Amino acid sequence: MSNSPLRPFASSAVKPPSEVVIFCDAYPQIKNALYVAMQHKDKHRITVTVTGDRDLFQFLQLANEKAFDNSLQLVYLDGYIWRIATVRSRIAKAFWFVPDMIGESRYLARVFSRNFARFRGAEVFFFSRYFNASLIYLLRKLGRHNRLTFMPDRLNDALSMQTVVAANIDDLAYLARCKLVYGRHTELAMHPAGLKVPGLSDKFLQEKVDRIIGPEESNSMLQGFDLSQFKIFDVSDYSVAYFDEDLVEHDYVRDTQAYKKILDGVFQVLARHFPEDRVAIKYHPASTDRRVTVGFGRVLPDFVPAEFLYHDNVKMYLDFASMALANVERGLAVSLMDMVPLKDEETRRYLRDYLLRQSRSPILFPKSLGEFERIVEGIGGKTSP
Repeated sequence: MSNSPLRPFASSAVKPPSEVVIFCDAYPQIKNALYVAMQHKDKHRITVTVTGDRDLFQFLQLANEKAFDNSLQLVYLDGYIWRIATVRSRIAKAFWFVPDMIGESRYLARVFSRNFARFRGAEVFFFSRYFNASLIYLLRKLGRHNRLTFMPDRLNDALSMQTVVAANIDDLAYLARCKLVYGRHTELAMHPAGLKVPGLSDKFLQEKVDRIIGPEESNSMLQGFDLSQFKIFDVSDYSVAYFDEDLVEHDYVRDTQAYKKILDGVFQVLARHFPEDRVAIKYHPASTDRRVTVGFGRVLPDFVPAEFLYHDNVKMYLDFASMALANVERGLAVSLMDMVPLKDEETRRYLRDYLLRQSRSPILFPKSLGEFERIVEGIGGKTSP
């Protein structure tokens, strides 16, 4: 299918945008961001903004060079670090509460003045309403003189985020801080995994956002959008691709040593069936020193999105429960989740259900190393000489 152009605004009185601003704050938003940029690259000046993710920004720099002749204006914004986060006692937190609010408010005002105050009549695209609270501030300010368009990425659309009320004094303090710094349209939302995060209210979407591109329309636009034009590395020589997910860093794992042992066993199986240079390893971007590494395979750069490492020659993709596995369309997708000692079965059910709801092809869930090795044998893996 050919790429579908972005649907114009219904009102003929609305002038075409003078420029386009794109907020891309997480890896699942890359496809949306690149699609919008490609649709407008010959018509408008385009500014793409990334907040707090150096790996994502590095990838977009290379994509800009490869596919856009460096025509995109890329902006990187550091997230503001609250001093409250560095202290433990409630007295110290209370002491820094007001100074931190003032500090972030001033920081965001400077960010807006330097990077966004000049925009008038631009179309501003954003792809998630949760997690990045500074985006709420910037959208509120940009919405006064520009048109806002919300095009949820697949991950955002899949999450069942629910607005929640403040349940205790900590929630009340956090919500008060958010509303005072980012704006009154900030709300608390509950992530399915139990984390409370800032979000943009329904009222803001209804009253301030000029256009919302729903899942059906978005899927129609993105269907057939060729990501190969942005590929930076050739993975045609690999037979297996492993995408790490930082389960330890995200506190999903009950027993870290048992998890490491299972992961070692998985790669011992691969070593019996594939030469080392046929196995690609891609660690999660921005991993910390808690990352669990493996000793077999060729490590690819962290900043490259997993979806840009698909190839017809890759026989098997290994992961746990990320969108990288859900997006596999050709090749065998294998989740190692049922082999890992997660903290509880409720988390396992949630991750598994989420993965299956989003999957574009069947996914196998081996429960043991023996079962995993039979899968490897089934795809034609041969013992390396």
